[in-house]
Amino acid sequence: MYSEVDKPQQFFTTALTCIVLLTFLVAMTIGYLGYLAFGNGVKSVILYSLPNNDPAAITAKICYVLTIVGSFVILIQPIYYILESSNWYKALGGTDEDDSTPSPPPAAKKPEEQPTPEEPPMNEGGEEGKE
Repeated sequence: MYSEVDKPQQFFTTALTCIVLLTFLVAMTIGYLGYLAFGNGVKSVILYSLPNNDPAAITAKICYVLTIVGSFVILIQPIYYILESSNWYKALGGTDEDDSTPSPPPAAKKPEEQPTPEEPPMNEGGEEGKE
């Protein structure tokens, strides 16, 4: 769709503006309806307004905590990358990217053909010769 329009830059700007306006409109509508339904008594953090002994409220609070914990892992990754790639971190004994990647195993060598030991000479009676 982006590559099929005549002016891709104008398409991107128009699409971005529409998405931001639609998001703003939905958030304002939900906020206004919430204000009409519950009034001024609702606290700014909606979880504080939920009852503590309701199973649905407890489930909502647990889901909120899991969301925060899960998003922390995603948000902290760029910070770890920047720190671990800095020279001062490597100088302190931090991990080196080249050392952390496992090297491929050495190519397996083909076993060299060992010469078979010569069999001792046999006597006419089938017994091994003794010297």
